[in-house]
Amino acid sequence: MDLLISSATYGTYALKGYRKWLYYLTQSLPTSLISFKLSLVLRKLTLQNKLAIIDQETLGLKARFYPLDNLIDRHVLFQTKYSELDEFILICGSLQEDAIFIDIGANTGFYSLLAAQKIKTKDHIIAFEPNPVMYQRLLQNIQFNEKNDTIKALQIGIADKKTEFTLNLNVKNLGSSSIVNDYNE
Repeated sequence: MDLLISSATYGTYALKGYRKWLYYLTQSLPTSLISFKLSLVLRKLTLQNKLAIIDQETLGLKARFYPLDNLIDRHVLFQTKYSELDEFILICGSLQEDAIFIDIGANTGFYSLLAAQKIKTKDHIIAFEPNPVMYQRLLQNIQFNEKNDTIKALQIGIADKKTEFTLNLNVKNLGSSSIVNDYNE
């Protein structure tokens, strides 16, 4: 099976047994440094044996997560209280129903999907994602949340001029693919 993108129906990869229990334990931890460190341990235990795909609803959104090759998926699944929370709160608290939201480098679409909880106008959310694998995952998450009419996804990169570029894929973290060859720059 190709683990880059699975076409199985949502829920096929739901956490079960002790993994489900560990996940909910992680979510119930209070916000503190000790809880953050404990959440990292719980994440490692949940993902042991290379659990590559997880279907999980979080922040009111259905998503298919690929925690082994996308860092943001690991963060959203297990450390939502610590990673990106300020951005999520800003998106949820500041958008109006008729706002326009542009998501450049949309990854799997989590920001766009959060925006779609507020914005109801057709094509007022535009998600740009040039990475072919991440673009397919973005489309999948849009479909799981029935936001095909709300979010317009485009498989292109954004630059200050019309040009072509090579997208360098970081296989350990597909969400950090870049036009820069050296990932440390």
